[in-house]
Amino acid sequence: MQSATRNHRQIYIAGTLLGVALGGFFDGILLHQILQWHHLLSGLEAAGADLSRMILYDGLFHALMYVLMLAGLVMLWRQRQHIGKDGGSVVSAVLFGFGLWHVLDAVLSHWILGLHRIHPESENPLFWDLLFLGLGILCIALSRFRLRLNRAALPVIIAGVIGLGVAASVPWRPADTVAVVFDPASSASENLMAATALGARLVSVTSDGRVWTFRMDDAQSGWRFYGHGAWLVSGTYGGMGCFVPRPGEA
Repeated sequence: MQSATRNHRQIYIAGTLLGVALGGFFDGILLHQILQWHHLLSGLEAAGADLSRMILYDGLFHALMYVLMLAGLVMLWRQRQHIGKDGGSVVSAVLFGFGLWHVLDAVLSHWILGLHRIHPESENPLFWDLLFLGLGILCIALSRFRLRLNRAALPVIIAGVIGLGVAASVPWRPADTVAVVFDPASSASENLMAATALGARLVSVTSDGRVWTFRMDDAQSGWRFYGHGAWLVSGTYGGMGCFVPRPGEA
């Protein structure tokens, strides 16, 4: 009995680690890179002013998620002979870990430490914080009932999570700002000429001249900067670029 309890506990811990890692990847891939709503440290002005540092810490964050996932997989491998008898616990634990990540992220990262907000550029950032907190609470609640559900419920749960991601990717209001990283070999006058040709209006440029922010009537056409020597453009539907425009950056 004690051995079975220990095996069950190890399986549940492994699944929880996998769920936390998946929650972190969901956050990093969807919110940091595809939607470009925030970075891990975008709430800290000192770090947020340095694009390379923001990307670096995002990368370290993803590396940590890989470590957690690897640890969970190793633990599951060691308990592989018992997973068949306790498969429901794996699914339950993954859901619990996924939800736990979003709850901890909301409470610690958003409100206590102030590292970032889910969608700081929205008209109501608190709404998005609470939405993802609610997602976390929902997943934790579902994990408690998962052992009573049959396996057919798993695709429904997965589809629900994917559906939320798709719904979140729909713009609530049109964006009008893009950030552009030009070829270092191009001059400031050449960059301004490119902006003029595209009908873009300069908002700001970093002190090192690396990142330019422009306002456009149709920011989704910002991809056309690629034809004028741009290396990276944010704010386009294709997810081109992995940084958030910061209109106030000087």
